[in-house]
Amino acid sequence: MFLPASPTVQAWELSLRLRERREELGMTAVAAGRASGITQAYVSGVEAGRVKLPADRLAQLVKIYEIDPREAVELEKLRVGAMQRAWWHQFSQLFPADFLRFLGYEAGADHIRSYDNELLHGLLQTEEYARAVIRGGNTYVRLTEMDRRVNTRMSRQRRCSRSTR
Repeated sequence: MFLPASPTVQAWELSLRLRERREELGMTAVAAGRASGITQAYVSGVEAGRVKLPADRLAQLVKIYEIDPREAVELEKLRVGAMQRAWWHQFSQLFPADFLRFLGYEAGADHIRSYDNELLHGLLQTEEYARAVIRGGNTYVRLTEMDRRVNTRMSRQRRCSRSTR
């Protein structure tokens, strides 16, 4: 079964490739910002994967960084993929940004290794066990959020247990 690429991983790949190319040229983020008419903070945000990159800005950076046309096509595909909303977006009000980013990396992983010495890992928990852990481990979770958090965990479990072969 084919699983779609994670927007988080695509944004990460795009940001890495842009930063690596800028550094290959010996250009600072400040210089890249000046050359493209944007701020250094924006360039850094793009390179950290925190800022979405519109097509026209990518085109500017491709020109400034003297990127090969074939690679530019790959970067555009990554940019488009990074703009997509994934299954975990519906839970964005429940979890902090770092956990949502983790879900994005997890969704793009081809294998996962984990060690937990006190609790059964979330991807192996039954619904009842997950409910007890979530209820007991965090006094700030409202009862109205309990079902949505448990459903998130069960969704992760189903998605990670799919075969990608």
